[in-house]
Amino acid sequence: MTRQIDHARQFADRRGWTVAEEHIYVDDGISGAEFERRPGLLRLMNAADDARKRRTSAFQVLIVSDLDRLGREQLETGWMLKKLSVAGVKVFTYLNDSEVALDSPIATFIKQAQAFGATLERDKAR
Repeated sequence: MTRQIDHARQFADRRGWTVAEEHIYVDDGISGAEFERRPGLLRLMNAADDARKRRTSAFQVLIVSDLDRLGREQLETGWMLKKLSVAGVKVFTYLNDSEVALDSPIATFIKQAQAFGATLERDKAR
């Protein structure tokens, strides 16, 4: 987990972004297939939702190594991406050096296909 945080910090540094310590969300040792008992994920989603309600921004960017670090279940991951987008949070993956864009039907479909792949991998691992 420390390595992922270090890589995310480096990604942010290369772009001139500041990483706020209170917005580092960690669920070490908990499966990405779990969505209800991940305290870091719950804090992340609550912070994004609170910012949306107040129309202010607690943070503008979420950096993950890859999309499956956010979640390993297609529907839940898609829902989280949508909630983050509505809250004004852009999601970036440092392994692909890209933004997880949901700005078109094709981009949304591609992200759903990637989330489906993570769901398949989780199922195979069982």
